[in-house]
Amino acid sequence: MISGFRRAFTLGLLILTLSVNVLAQIPNGYYDNAHGKSGAELKTALYNIIKNHTVISYNGLWTAFQYTDKKSNGKVWDMYSDKPGQTPPYEYTFVTNQCGNYNSEGDCYNREHSFPKSWFNDASPMYSDLFHLYPTDGYVNNRRSNYIFGEVTTVSWTSLNGSKLGSSSASGTSLTVFEPIDEYKGDFARTYFYMATRYENLIASWASYNTEAKAILDGTTYPAYKQWYITLLLKWHQQDPVSQKEIDRNNVIYTSYQHNRNPFIDHPEYAQLIWGSSTPITFTSTPVTSATVGATYSYNVTATGGNGAPLTISATQKPAWLALTATGNGTAILSGTPGQENVGSNQITLKATDGVNETEQSYTITVSSTVATVQFTSTPITTAVENQLYTYNVIATGGNGTPLTISATQKPAWLALTATGNGTATLSGTPVHSNVGNSQVVLVATDGTNQETQSFTINVSAAGNSKPSITNVTISPASPVTRQTIAISANITDSDGSVEKVLLGWGVTAGNLNNTYEMQLENSVYSAPIPSQSTPGTIYFQLAAIDNLKDTAYYYGSFTVNLNQVPTISSISHTPTNPTSADAVTVTANVSDPEGRIGNIFLLWGITESSLNNQLQMSGTSGVYTSAIPANPSQTSVYYRVKAFDAEGQQAISSISSYIVNPATDIPTETSKQFLVFPNPFNAFVQVEFPSSENYSVTFTNLIGQVVYSKTNVTGNLRIDCTDFQSGIYILTLKNDTGKVTQKMIKR
Repeated sequence: MISGFRRAFTLGLLILTLSVNVLAQIPNGYYDNAHGKSGAELKTALYNIIKNHTVISYNGLWTAFQYTDKKSNGKVWDMYSDKPGQTPPYEYTFVTNQCGNYNSEGDCYNREHSFPKSWFNDASPMYSDLFHLYPTDGYVNNRRSNYIFGEVTTVSWTSLNGSKLGSSSASGTSLTVFEPIDEYKGDFARTYFYMATRYENLIASWASYNTEAKAILDGTTYPAYKQWYITLLLKWHQQDPVSQKEIDRNNVIYTSYQHNRNPFIDHPEYAQLIWGSSTPITFTSTPVTSATVGATYSYNVTATGGNGAPLTISATQKPAWLALTATGNGTAILSGTPGQENVGSNQITLKATDGVNETEQSYTITVSSTVATVQFTSTPITTAVENQLYTYNVIATGGNGTPLTISATQKPAWLALTATGNGTATLSGTPVHSNVGNSQVVLVATDGTNQETQSFTINVSAAGNSKPSITNVTISPASPVTRQTIAISANITDSDGSVEKVLLGWGVTAGNLNNTYEMQLENSVYSAPIPSQSTPGTIYFQLAAIDNLKDTAYYYGSFTVNLNQVPTISSISHTPTNPTSADAVTVTANVSDPEGRIGNIFLLWGITESSLNNQLQMSGTSGVYTSAIPANPSQTSVYYRVKAFDAEGQQAISSISSYIVNPATDIPTETSKQFLVFPNPFNAFVQVEFPSSENYSVTFTNLIGQVVYSKTNVTGNLRIDCTDFQSGIYILTLKNDTGKVTQKMIKR
């Protein structure tokens, strides 16, 4: 298994990726085909992006180095002699100090195949690929020879800048390795990642060459390197992040020479995505689930895991008062200040993703408030009398502590509202005759931020006249359901006159009773219907009784219309269980209606499952209903189901049941010949004579399968009273232990 440094790698990768993306000149869309991939798939996608580069000559490297590997002072940037932040032991001038011969460090610089050329048999285009060729001190290059890069445990030689040659046992066996200084280990690790990717089509064969590379190459396209070496390269890649030197070099090689790029400089996270391991993404932070109106809410979100790419956190669901701000790899802050309108439950869903894998964290923020709800605590006075003073002392409480003010957004001109203090006011005035009738009032109490409304109607009556009396208001049915017509009835009288008219107004909101009917009087009761409702909900209604002096009395009410439930059908069975061609089959089912308003029940049957075209009405009591399917020919498959309606037309239908008709078993001939049935046609009676001591049963059924007469344990002769039979055709069935006889009988 490819191991990785995911946990330690995460923060470094984020900082690294952010800085590289800002500074690198990556062409737009260059890596589009690599997005969302990982492992071997990503490595192959990168190979297809960077392959077929422009090949420069080996001699051309001398000139290229002057642009790809030049220090700020114009000297050669030699990673085998340089000491970052210090004075190097020696420096080279381009061209002037180019090798020839050398005997010691500081003599000259040459062209170093950091991935030794013998490893790929000196083949092109690897031989002059700038991404693994660097200008280095000739003597140190020679000491390095073709040894692999590694970490030395026993030093045999050290260069003037601290690079070391010696032995290492990291691979499990003793090897001679060359170890560059820490500041350039990442450069060489990313070089080796490039070589395994750019030459994905060739590297598997390089392990077959008898070179030092056998210690690190595994002979495959992926992962290409042995696991111990992958671990080392990833470690160096992490510990020595991408430098500006590498970024500048990458850009020059792309722009001026090879026209391809090292993906692991542009996207350091690719190394972990290809050669690292993946762990499940998890949120490690615990959500803050409470907030207070007016106070800042803050939740520091953290997530870990993934495939090594930076984790991004987003909010797929949040209220508008919250904002999510990314603060780094796998971190973010969710913050904001809720208002009074946000009091209650606020749903949050956060998502963390590495571009391939993702996870979610969902929770609820409960916003509370120190602000009490603004509410009216006084009950409106809803009646007034012509020429008499009307007074209503208004009281409201709650709010955010700011004094409550009360205003009237709607009122008749004869009323005045006078503020009397915090949350109090007086509504008063004297109506005149022209004000007789209804006056609408709407009051508003507010603390400047929160408010509450109180709406009511004042009924002004004429002086010296009593309004009609409205009593015994009844809603029928008492618990209505959808699809039911509803009746409103009431007793309405007038003690000092007569009732001229009664109106029923109704609607689905209390403030909109625009559906109006005139109620009809019958047997001292006024009534009017409200049409059936298709959806459940609350119905609000008003009765307005007008007397002969145009004085009006009002009654306000409401009721809930529940959803009409369909009937339920259960315990379906048929008898006999295994019918024969001589049997009519009785089907039984339990049918009920949640509202107790069962309607018609039908038995549907046919000889194919898709054509139940025969319909019989079922009858019964106490919720048990039956009907009979007539006898059918032997080997017929009979299918049936039960359909039930309630009084409102809602229907339920059962699943399909079936049975197969068996051949009839007749009573032996010698026995059947002993039966004598007469007369046929019959009128008042039928005589059955059977001169045997055996018991038998007698059944009369009509042509739709209903049993009209049945008797068991009969011995000898039997006289059947048929006076109650309807005229028509019947089937007489005689059964004993050995079989049965059926005979068609006609009643005149």
